Amino acid sequence: MNDKQQSGFGLIEIIVAIGIFVTLSSTAIVVVLHSFNSNRLGENQTEATLLSEEGIETVRALANKNWSNLSAGTYGVDNSGGSLSLTPSSTSIGIFSREISITEVDPDRYEVTASTSWNFSPTRNNSVDLTMYLANFKQPLSLGGNWSLPTQAGSIDIPGNSQGLKIQLTTNYAYVLLNNSNPDFMVLDISDPALPSQLGTIDISGQPNDLVVVGNYAYIASSSKNEELQVVDVSSPNTLSIVGSFDFTKNRIVNGIAASGNYTYLVCSNDKKNDEFFVMDISSPTSPSQTGSLDLGDTGNAVAIDGAFAYVASDGNGQELQVISVGTSNAPSLSSSLDLSGNANGISIDAAGGIALVGRDNGEVAIVDINSPANPSLISTFDAGGSVYDLRYDPTSKLAFLATSNNSSEFQVIDLADPSSPVILGSLDLGANLQGIDFDQALNRVGAVGSDNGAEFLIVNPG
Repeated sequence: MNDKQQSGFGLIEIIVAIGIFVTLSSTAIVVVLHSFNSNRLGENQTEATLLSEEGIETVRALANKNWSNLSAGTYGVDNSGGSLSLTPSSTSIGIFSREISITEVDPDRYEVTASTSWNFSPTRNNSVDLTMYLANFKQPLSLGGNWSLPTQAGSIDIPGNSQGLKIQLTTNYAYVLLNNSNPDFMVLDISDPALPSQLGTIDISGQPNDLVVVGNYAYIASSSKNEELQVVDVSSPNTLSIVGSFDFTKNRIVNGIAASGNYTYLVCSNDKKNDEFFVMDISSPTSPSQTGSLDLGDTGNAVAIDGAFAYVASDGNGQELQVISVGTSNAPSLSSSLDLSGNANGISIDAAGGIALVGRDNGEVAIVDINSPANPSLISTFDAGGSVYDLRYDPTSKLAFLATSNNSSEFQVIDLADPSSPVILGSLDLGANLQGIDFDQALNRVGAVGSDNGAEFLIVNPG
């Protein structure tokens, strides 16, 4: 090979190398510029999101302060005075423009959209839009449907001759106690209320009388001599297991149970030598322990908790309603009591919103003012026409739901908008006594259990 050929090959190699270098450099520059733009866009989006969130929170704060501060329109946000307020038009913050749009859905609801926009490049406009709905929470909540026309949505026939005794509802499940049955505790799937189905079952020692479900555990009050309180793990509704119990020092029949926080409250049949009211610590669910007790002087049939007080429906002639201070768990004390006319026993109770309802075995429901727990006073009474075995009161709608032995209206809905003049709003003739009832406010429906051998459990909806 001569010198000219070698020189030619060297020049070609140099040209190729320069081409490769230029290509690689161009690619690197593109990558760097793209990375820079991506980082800048991310920073812009983060700042725009914060500005939109600030706009949303400004409107929320104004609504919370006074609902009348809001009206439909397009606004900006002004923070020049040290506090945030709305301005008549959109506002600019650096490269960003922020606009708040408020649209009325109805007099008690607004749709609010906060939009923050900016020009990322001469040919590209970006924005971050956030939307929320605001409701006038100070307005009374109106439940849907018409409880003057209750309808049976679904039911289930539990095999055998069992009778439904007590019930508690959660969103998708009903927890049911049965009488004259083995097993006598079961979980039902009510996610489709028209087609409830049986899941897990288990037999409770002794006769179960009442229950309360707290988290993953059902606490069951019973007549068992060695396990008056039994704890069932319901975390897996198809597979139930007893995981704890408590044995009182003397054989007791526990009739009612309620829960609040880390405590359950139990009431028992009369024992002249022992107490009838007990406070149990359930902070360790599988190992409940007694913290305090009180002598009621008579049989306690049912208990409800409202604030720092327990309200007990009892057999006591002269104190059918007893109010117990439970603010100190190891030293419950009788705060007051109320004598209801006649000799009928108090057999069911609920308390909420300054009112206690006491159901009696003569069919009377006593409506009691408990705004001052130390001085309860009778407001009025309602005749349900049959023993009131169980009841629930919803202070939001001011409706009471009754499970009774009235042979033409075992299920009753009572309107307590004026507690001094209770009136029946709706009812159902079910052909058999109802023993237990619960109300799910979130879904506005009632679960009930009773002695109908073909429908021991049923769901009731408003019409």
